[in-house]
Amino acid sequence: MIRNWASLFAFSFFAASPAWAQLFSDDEARKAIIELRARIASLEKQSESSATETAILKSRLDGMAKSQLDMVSEMGQLRSELQSVLGSLETLNRTVTVDQGTLVSGIEQQIQSLSDRLARFEPQSFAIDNQTVLVDAKEKSAFEAAQGLLASGATEAAAAAFDEFSRRFPESPLRPWALNFEGAAHYLRKNYKSSISALSELYKKYPSHTRVPESLLTLAASQAESGQTRAARNTLNLLLKQFPNTAQAATAKKRLAALGPSKN
Repeated sequence: MIRNWASLFAFSFFAASPAWAQLFSDDEARKAIIELRARIASLEKQSESSATETAILKSRLDGMAKSQLDMVSEMGQLRSELQSVLGSLETLNRTVTVDQGTLVSGIEQQIQSLSDRLARFEPQSFAIDNQTVLVDAKEKSAFEAAQGLLASGATEAAAAAFDEFSRRFPESPLRPWALNFEGAAHYLRKNYKSSISALSELYKKYPSHTRVPESLLTLAASQAESGQTRAARNTLNLLLKQFPNTAQAATAKKRLAALGPSKN
């Protein structure tokens, strides 16, 4: 635009002033024209430079504006992501708390289960007849179950339970009691043969046990009821000889008298 204006100015100046043009020689005229063209070129260059600088400045301003907008947009996105992360952390904290509670509960259950399993192998105290013996959990459970049956009057089931106990735990410290109660249960069922078998084994294996005086009375009764009077008399005499100062010995004397004199 400046180029067209400068050219038009030069043409108008020389065309409109022929008298002025005659004042100069050809060399001066050429020189003036060259200078004028140089000025025009300089103006054009300055205009182009200004336009370039303006364009650069505008580009820079546009870039800065875009950067600002991008920064604002990125900051907004970061805020959104931060809120999301904070929400996730809060959820994670709650989840971890629940998981820890569940984990602790699970561990406690495992410990209790392990403790219960170990308890089955650890000796347990069992009190009977003012004595305390150590047995394992299975022995204790089986013996208590048999005792419960006998106490409830289920003599047949009790006899079977005590017999099973003796078979399962032949070395149990509770076996003498099991044999005594088994013999008594059989006697109540009038199963004298089985009663004699259990009570005879008790005396044979545990002759000094605290239940022997009682078991000898029951053994003699089973022998007498089954017609084995001599065997019954021998059992009662054994009781009197081995345990003379017991309550069972006093009972044995009465039963001997009831049986009558011995017949050779």
